[in-house]
Amino acid sequence: MAATYPSSVKTFINKVDNTDAVIASDVNLAYEEITAIETTIGVTPAVSSTWSGSFSTTSTNNFNTIGARLNNIEYGLYTAYNNRVSTGGGSTIASTSTTVGLTLSTSGSGNLLSAGNTVINSSGNIVTLDGGTA
Repeated sequence: MAATYPSSVKTFINKVDNTDAVIASDVNLAYEEITAIETTIGVTPAVSSTWSGSFSTTSTNNFNTIGARLNNIEYGLYTAYNNRVSTGGGSTIASTSTTVGLTLSTSGSGNLLSAGNTVINSSGNIVTLDGGTA
């Protein structure tokens, strides 16, 4: 008999000690489901992809293994972190002189950006503070 996973989840009937006879087919059903799960998950799903792979945001992809899907997720997170957001500065946000990499705006009078004693105020001016506030 073929495994039901990954098409569906197999429902097993619990056996009662000293009441139900357990036969080889009962055990073999469990083995078939375990093999189907292991085949779907793959050999090393917990191993990091070391940030390599291909990342697609334009369509739904069916991956051969969970490891391949995790690899895609890791690569996408790395790409977003490395190229767009990084506490250490990251890579250049804009790749050309005509691309706007980041736009800051405010609807009020608050500062757009603050770093130490330097701010970019709501008018877009860089202001260095000397003990005061902007």
